[in-house]
Amino acid sequence: MKNFKRNNAYFSLCGLNCGLCNMRLGGYCPGCGQGEHHSCSIAKCSLNYEGIEYCFQCDNFPCEKYKDADKYDSFITHLHQFKDINKFQEIGEVVYTNEQIEKLKLLNFLLENYNAGRQKTFFA
Repeated sequence: MKNFKRNNAYFSLCGLNCGLCNMRLGGYCPGCGQGEHHSCSIAKCSLNYEGIEYCFQCDNFPCEKYKDADKYDSFITHLHQFKDINKFQEIGEVVYTNEQIEKLKLLNFLLENYNAGRQKTFFA
């Protein structure tokens, strides 16, 4: 999406763990605010709010876009969205991002050495 850039490619604007996402691992998405990818209504919304790096920093959070976000989607990163947002807020961006980088290293090791072709979702 044009004009949408972010510094943290591991934790998205909306609270998804981009580093551990199957879409990113499969090369279908570069991560939140990194390169060209599909249009996102939450990313579009964020362009109206200067200085907000994460949705939870907005006075309107959680808004209608988050209604039942973690209840009905079977996509792994969506299932833990609010739990991950809370953890991110508790331990801070640096610690959380470093933790995600370590998890990504472990995930890549598992996929390179123990993947029989269908373990990506299981390991992630």
